[in-house]
Amino acid sequence: MNRETPKSSYWLRLGAMIDRKSPQHATSFTMLVVGAFVLVLTVSFVGVIVGSYQERLERDSSRAPTQFAAGGESTSTGARWSIVADEAEGRWVHVFIIAPGEGVNPPPGLSEWPEPGEVILAPALDGTAAGNEIIHRYGLSTGKTISLEGLVSPSERIAYVRPNDKAIADFKGLSLSRMGSPFEVNADSQGFFGGAAYQRSVYQALFGYGLAILLPAIILMAVASRAGSSQRDRRLQVIKIMGAGRREILSVLSGSVLRPIVVGGVLALVVLTIIAFTGLYVPVAGYFVQAIDVQAHIPLVLICALLGWGLALALTLLLNRPRRSQGTRPHPSPVRERWWKLALLPLACIAMVQGLVATLEWEDAPLRIFVIYGGILIVALCLPSFIGGTSALAARLLVRAGTKLGSPGLMISGRQILADSRSVRRLGTGLALMVLLVAHAFCLSTMTNSLARQAEKVQQQFGTEVVSIDGALSRDEVSQAVRASLDGRADLISISGGVTELGPEPAVLIAECPTLKRMSIACTDGSVPQESISENPELGLLLNVNGTDAAEVRIGDPLASVDPDDEEPAAIYALGIENVEALEAVRSELAHTVLPSPSVSLIGGEWLTGLQESRDQALWNIVGATIATLLLGLAITGAALGDSSAHARRVGVVSMWGAGASFSATLVFGRVLMPLVVATMTGSSVAFLTTVPYGLPPMNAQLPGGFFVACVALPLVASLAVAGLAVRTQQKVLSTWRPRGDY
Repeated sequence: MNRETPKSSYWLRLGAMIDRKSPQHATSFTMLVVGAFVLVLTVSFVGVIVGSYQERLERDSSRAPTQFAAGGESTSTGARWSIVADEAEGRWVHVFIIAPGEGVNPPPGLSEWPEPGEVILAPALDGTAAGNEIIHRYGLSTGKTISLEGLVSPSERIAYVRPNDKAIADFKGLSLSRMGSPFEVNADSQGFFGGAAYQRSVYQALFGYGLAILLPAIILMAVASRAGSSQRDRRLQVIKIMGAGRREILSVLSGSVLRPIVVGGVLALVVLTIIAFTGLYVPVAGYFVQAIDVQAHIPLVLICALLGWGLALALTLLLNRPRRSQGTRPHPSPVRERWWKLALLPLACIAMVQGLVATLEWEDAPLRIFVIYGGILIVALCLPSFIGGTSALAARLLVRAGTKLGSPGLMISGRQILADSRSVRRLGTGLALMVLLVAHAFCLSTMTNSLARQAEKVQQQFGTEVVSIDGALSRDEVSQAVRASLDGRADLISISGGVTELGPEPAVLIAECPTLKRMSIACTDGSVPQESISENPELGLLLNVNGTDAAEVRIGDPLASVDPDDEEPAAIYALGIENVEALEAVRSELAHTVLPSPSVSLIGGEWLTGLQESRDQALWNIVGATIATLLLGLAITGAALGDSSAHARRVGVVSMWGAGASFSATLVFGRVLMPLVVATMTGSSVAFLTTVPYGLPPMNAQLPGGFFVACVALPLVASLAVAGLAVRTQQKVLSTWRPRGDY
């Protein structure tokens, strides 16, 4: 008699029912919830990143004058606008100089135009030393701040300045008719000002996010899908042997895993909802994801969340499908360790170090990134064989020690490692790779370059004695303002030339006789004696900047030598400013006299400001490494708990002999803690060795204060925590063991 085939709903309920009765249900359910939650959340954040970029760039575009985006010409009459890339407290500040006219509405973020001589700061500058410096330099505070509508992010450092009645006459800027770029803005557009101009492209952000966060989330989901799955595998094989087809097997498997994956997805949506209403602050990097940005792209975020949920389900079903070669009692297959493979990891480390040393002079070349990450990849590929070999050696020692001491826990744990070396490799490699990534991320965030180090050295040596002046110095009103602000405070000189296609030549030094006299140089046209250059370290420094060690004097006005049409215009320097207070007084007088005012900065100041921005962006290395560490740590924990649950079933008969907590502790010590300690020592040793080249010039990175804590102490503490959880899981499984069948 033919019987009707049960519907899919029956198989779904069957899968859910038999999975709940499994002793490994708690471990499997928890890991699937965590894995689905993390994967759905991380894939959803792809939409958050794209949406955040889109909104940030649109706000940046809305505050740009139409003429700026369209490439308008400068004017000295009517409504006009200009920008000054200034700095305060060693960090960039973009100052928008505006002379509004009738019919021109304020940009987003301002309810009304400031009065002449007033300054409106962004909230990130208001009440800070940098903000006070900008106010003192440009005018008076209004007590107001720029609202978030006119900021790329709450941490943006910008200010609006309206010239006073004295400076407005000579203010030259772009004609201002209305605000807003006429061009369409996309997430991959180029930013104009402030934070939008300094942020990396969306493609770089997504690539780094995928490598540091999305990939570990996928690994965690893969591990979670197999944690505590041994009983599920056996039941699926039995159902298959009994004649169930692919549809029935898929339905049973879906019933087993669907509920925790749905729970994880719902929890991720709850978190996304909270972010959509409150925003998100990323510590260390100081990055803000604003709630309004997320709300504007809810459909995109939900689509990404759905894709993340589908990926979690598909990955779980794919990795848990019955294999043709599996039986109803699948056992782990041992991997024969080849001892010569132990040499691969040291050779890979040596090759990476040699590659880094050979490319030290590449400085900021993009190819060096490939050398660094290519080396890490090669080392990571060699980690499993090394950890497997050393763990196998330690396992044999455990078996011998257990035999001599009469400890069944040590003997069984050693045998389990030798019989299931794949799980040991997986467990140890994850931890070692985690340590390696953290170490490199910490060191890369401290790297500098030769120009920045030279600038720091020069500023420490000369301070404000040598100051660079740059701007529209060919304009009469600007040059007069410079002379007036420096009168009695410093001497002006001009230096041009020095390096040609044929090699170094004497630089041309232009100065007036009183300045040359104070420099102990004869007031005549001609070559400067080397003795005079040696007696003037400031002059030697400036000649070195121009790539030469010789100079010829020409008597004249340094500012008159500036020709904006020259391919390499003369550089103007002020010598002898006493201190920072005097320097700030010069800047303030210039800003109150003429706008945009010339830049007055210490030698190399622009390099140090740029380096600070690079260091700020390098903080994302620490953020990415921290999140990757947490995700890989969860994966390691899940793998350890799943293996402990499966192995406990195989040694359950020992519980009939009265084995208690000491047996479980000894077993976990040998099978879980020992491989993790081996992996920690391996990972920290490799990390220290491969980061040594970062400390060599011109990289000049340094090991952060918490390097050994992050790479040795914390992994060991985490290993103890994982081992403690494994003991608890194993005790729970052993307490339920009875000499009966599994079904």
